[in-house]
Order: sequence, then structure tokens, then C-alpha cells
Amino acid sequence: MLAQYCSSSPAFLNLALELGFKISDTEENCGTLYYRLHSSDKDCQIESYEITYSVRYIEEHGRDELIDPWSLRHVVVHQRYFFTKNLSTWVVIQVPSSIRGQLERAISAAGSIGRLPATAGPHPMALHALFLISSQRHWDAYIKYLFEQHAEMSDVARFSSVGRQHKRDYALDFSNCQLLETLRSKIRRATVTLDAHSNNIKSFTRLLQSTSSLPSSAPQFSHPSQHELEAELQQHIHKTITQKKRLKMLLESSASTSKLLFQILSHRHASLVQSNIFSLTNFASIAADESKAMLGVTQSAQIDSRAMRNASLIALAYLPATLIATIFSSNLVQFPGGSAESGSGARFHREVAIFVVITGVLTIFTFGIAYLWGLRVERRERANNASNRLFNNTQTT
Repeated sequence: MLAQYCSSSPAFLNLALELGFKISDTEENCGTLYYRLHSSDKDCQIESYEITYSVRYIEEHGRDELIDPWSLRHVVVHQRYFFTKNLSTWVVIQVPSSIRGQLERAISAAGSIGRLPATAGPHPMALHALFLISSQRHWDAYIKYLFEQHAEMSDVARFSSVGRQHKRDYALDFSNCQLLETLRSKIRRATVTLDAHSNNIKSFTRLLQSTSSLPSSAPQFSHPSQHELEAELQQHIHKTITQKKRLKMLLESSASTSKLLFQILSHRHASLVQSNIFSLTNFASIAADESKAMLGVTQSAQIDSRAMRNASLIALAYLPATLIATIFSSNLVQFPGGSAESGSGARFHREVAIFVVITGVLTIFTFGIAYLWGLRVERRERANNASNRLFNNTQTT
């Protein structure tokens, strides 16, 4: 509705729509100035011109919750000036706070806020110079802020130890490279914005020169004069060129800093890998020594087992003699004379057969239980081995 009321071109509507929700940092129309002449239907005389452009400017946002105190903002300016009526129609969207006071004073001096009469004094394009020049007043402070941010990262890169990190050394990790790349993105964006601003000023200067001869019935403006406006714009172009050179130098320096940070991190990574390899080598050596010690323990255990086996064989060899001695010393064997020295033969008791039978049965029962227990243990081991093989095959597939 505003575009239809001011009879503005579609270019103004396109620029105004760019002020909406941002999904990308790309500015397709940034740095483009649209100019159109309007002629009357009767005599085809040029009766008005129309100027539309957008300006990107830097300003402090004043929000404490953000780390970066600066914000890149957008203003859209539209003017239609009528030569015969000496009248200008202005539409400004999102006026910068830094020039709001100057703009209000200029409008009040002209006599109306909505429609500004172009008298024989003020030049109708003087407000454009105000927008283009005043909106860039904070760029030096912002560039200084970028230099300070880079200086901190440069100190980290230049004074960090290359080898092992010391206690008082800078805390250097991959996040420093990310912060530096974010800074480089801001520098590139500022350079593109200044290029667009410089293009706007150059286009406006050419437009100012071309409209000086159109039409002949237009009033002559005394303050500021066309030459004063051109000189002021040219001076601002030179200042913008200087700012772009500083940004270019900062971008090149940040590239060197980024390369140095990456080399330090790579060297530290290589040193850490070598240290880990050395630690793993020591661990393997310790494990080998422990294996040798375990082998010695195993050999000692084998020697001990052999000694125990020999002792068991010796004890087994004495078992028959022990059994005979136990039998002869019990009541199962009786001597008629009361002792073995009497010369009479020994006589076995009648319960000897019962003793032999019970002993045989108990012996068979004991060996049977041991055999069944061994079979149970063997089946359990086979089941465990089968389940382990099935689990390993499942993990492999």
C-alpha cells in the first residue's frame, strides 16, 4: 500500500521485502541504486525523477547477552522529486538512530514531514548525501573492533608453545580456529558491504551529474551546491577505499594467523601421537615382562606339581603296607597265643569278609560319583563353548 501511495517502482518493493526475516546473509540487491525518469503525457517533458536504494550500515545494538556488540543493519530510501512542483516525496524504512536527529531537523527546516518542498535553497538530493555519509560513521570503530579481536587471536598463535603445552601457556584448541574463521567471515561481509556502499555513492554521483541538465525549468539550488555535494561524496569514496584496504590487510593477516594456528595444532597432534606411541611401547614392554614373570611362576608351579606327584606316588607305595599294618593291628586278625611272638599262626576274624565287601562297595560308589561329576563338568564346558561360538558368529555377521 505504501508503494502504491507513493507511486514508486517495483524496485522499492523488492528492497523493502529484504527487510523481512533473514534465512541467508546473501544480499542480492545490496549496492544497487535504481533511478527512473518520468515524463508528462502531454508534451513528453521530463517532470520528475525517482531514486531507490538500500544502505547497509553498522551500529551497536546495546544487548548485553550477545558477545559481539555490533550489528549490521539495513535502511531503504526512496525519493520522487517533481521539477515543476518543486516537491519531493520521501519514504525511509528503518531510519538509523545515528542520523534520525539530523533527518528530523532537515525535515523541520523544509516545513513538512510527509512532503518536502524543494525551494531555491536546499538541494533535493542533499538528504541522500546525508544518508550515504552519515550511515557509515561507525565503520572506523567497527574495523578497530575487528583488529582488536584479531590481535587477541594473533597473540595466541604467535606466543603459544609449539611442542608440549606448559602450565602458563595459552589454551589452544580447535575452537580458536572456529572463532578465527567467524572473524574472517565478518571481515569478508564488511568488505562486501563497503563495496556496495561505494557503488551506491559512485552511482549517486553519476546521477547527480546527469540530473544537473534536466530540465531547464528546474530551480537553481544554492546550498549545498552540486559541486559541494560531489566534492563531499568524492571525499567519502576515498575514505571508503581506505577502509576497504584496511579490511583487506586484516583479511590477509587473519589468513596467516589461521595457517599458523593450524600448524601449531598439527604439530601438537603429532607430538601427542608420538607420546602415545611411546607410552604404548612402554606398556607393551611391561606386559612382556609380566608375561615372562608369569611364565616363571607357571614353570615353578609345574615343578611343584611334579614334586607333589612324586610325593603322592611315594605315599601310594606305602598304602598297601599301611593297610596290612592296620588290618593286623585291628581285631580282625587274632593270634592264638595272644601275640605274634608266640609262634602260632594268625587267625582272621569271621567279619573280615563283611569288611572287604563294604570297602569294595564304598570304593566303587566313590569312583562312580567322581566319574559322573566329571561328565557333568565336561557337558557344561561344551555348552558354554557352543554358546560363545554362536555369540561370536552373530557379532561378526
